[in-house]
Amino acid sequence: MNDDHNDKNRTGVTEYPVTIDQLQPGVFIRITGLSWLDHPFLMNSFKITSREQIQVLRKLKVKTIFFVPGKSDVFPLSEQKNPAPAPAVTSDPAKDAETEKLWREKNERIAKQKTLRKKINACQKQFSASLETVKNVMKNIEGGRLESVKDADSILQSIIDDLAMDKEMTVQLMNTDTGGEGIFYHSLNVSVLSMMLGREHGLGPDDLKMLGLGALFHDVGKHRIPKNVLYKPSPLTKFERDILRLHPQYGVETMGPLAGMGTFPAEALRIIGDHHERVDGSGYPAGISGEHLSDLTQIVSIVDRYDNLCNNRNPEKSVTPHEALAHMFKSEKERFDNQLLQRFISYLGVYPPGTIVSLNNDVIGMVISVNPAYALKPSLLIYDPEIPKNEALIFDLSEDQSLSIATSLRPHDLPDAIFDYLNPRARVSYFLAAQERRQKVKPGDGRIRKR
Repeated sequence: MNDDHNDKNRTGVTEYPVTIDQLQPGVFIRITGLSWLDHPFLMNSFKITSREQIQVLRKLKVKTIFFVPGKSDVFPLSEQKNPAPAPAVTSDPAKDAETEKLWREKNERIAKQKTLRKKINACQKQFSASLETVKNVMKNIEGGRLESVKDADSILQSIIDDLAMDKEMTVQLMNTDTGGEGIFYHSLNVSVLSMMLGREHGLGPDDLKMLGLGALFHDVGKHRIPKNVLYKPSPLTKFERDILRLHPQYGVETMGPLAGMGTFPAEALRIIGDHHERVDGSGYPAGISGEHLSDLTQIVSIVDRYDNLCNNRNPEKSVTPHEALAHMFKSEKERFDNQLLQRFISYLGVYPPGTIVSLNNDVIGMVISVNPAYALKPSLLIYDPEIPKNEALIFDLSEDQSLSIATSLRPHDLPDAIFDYLNPRARVSYFLAAQERRQKVKPGDGRIRKR
């Protein structure tokens, strides 16, 4: 094969153009010049497994096919100088049956994708409504209307009801635009993920309500922090850090009167005051250690740290969800309860929503939701320049055992075309969505089994 004709695909992997006559089972190919909707294969890149697939390609009259050596089991057949005429495309029932089978599987996948899009849109609407409630609650609290805390019950009770009814909740990436109001997204994020972790920890409805209230109001004291300190993108001075570290105390002073009247749980108030404390005593404001911190407080501490890493006040310093979990586990695990941290990582998965990944077939996608039972098989928004980005393919890896994630990628390392297509969120926000019940799956498929 002439190296002068080599090419590189979008991930930088060397590949070579080949003809249909050179194909054989075991050759990994990428087809171009044909829309995803115009061929029956599940992906534009795949390994040929049968001669019937080659015949399907011949019927489609695919003009451009690239061979990817690094993904292939065998090399293509040698190109002959005087090749024999291509086999005639016949109406052989066996070959037609293969084509029909492929189309049937693909149409089923398309139907599932439409259903998934509807669920995502419904989840987005619920998220937006909850966010508006959070904004109103926080603004009313800042205005001195302490009775408005009751409005938070509608959000928390809805989430608790869902958690109680559905054991297979997916963590869904939300399409968000902060508009300078990141504190509201942060409050909702921490509340949702804390209650999710609380359920995994075995908390009952009453404890989940206390956890949710403490998480939702954990940063309420920040309304007394000067905006030039709170939203300063550059590093804070020691004086400014000392001011910022007063927000747990301010939060207790804000919500304390409600706790005194019995309308705000004392344990939730404790979360507000202690959510920056650490089990090794390195936190603030009091530097107390693990034995003096409740499980609820430690849950919020983990989630709060995770969200702050993903959504830094300076967006340029934000890290990917995958990097945030890796950093917490490798560099900060002594600061948190180890069991709770591992449970949080297990739930969000190795590749949390918002992570950009490359699959073993070189396809690039963004994780949009994870089901904890299938931690290594999340749902992805797939990059495909042949498909308009507003109709981008959503692919559930748990439905195809031949595909897996090869590596995670930093968004800013992506080519501009892929970055613009996937549109990695400047802010990573999550919500919970009910998931369809699944059949039991075979060992080795990425399912996490409870101990």
